[in-house]
Amino acid sequence: MTNVDKLLGEATAKLDAEAQKLRLTIDDKERRLREELAPLRAQLGEIEDAIARIEGKPRKSPQASDTRAPRGQNRKLILDALKAKPGSTGSAVAAATGIAKPTAYATLAKLVKDGLVAKKQTEAGVLYRPTPS
Repeated sequence: MTNVDKLLGEATAKLDAEAQKLRLTIDDKERRLREELAPLRAQLGEIEDAIARIEGKPRKSPQASDTRAPRGQNRKLILDALKAKPGSTGSAVAAATGIAKPTAYATLAKLVKDGLVAKKQTEAGVLYRPTPS
């Protein structure tokens, strides 16, 4: 291996490491932003529902939208939320991720079945946590 090849290899390794750090930082910031926005989205939905009821108009539910999350996105969001706050209820997971409750509960059930999430019945209700990897 020549000195040039060695230097190129070292530079590539350093850039790869820096890119990975940036990916992790971006993922963390996106997760925190989703968690911060979830309660605001829920509040906005409640206000829009109230306005629709006052005006006597049916409101199109968010679940009825024509867009779907990309494959695996809900699963990733839920796992990230549980890693950030293990021992969460399904409702808390839905609120933290912005995923509709029925979808969150269905995805949680699949994650439990796949062994990626543990489910525990407590006096406070059912709590979910990621299983150790």
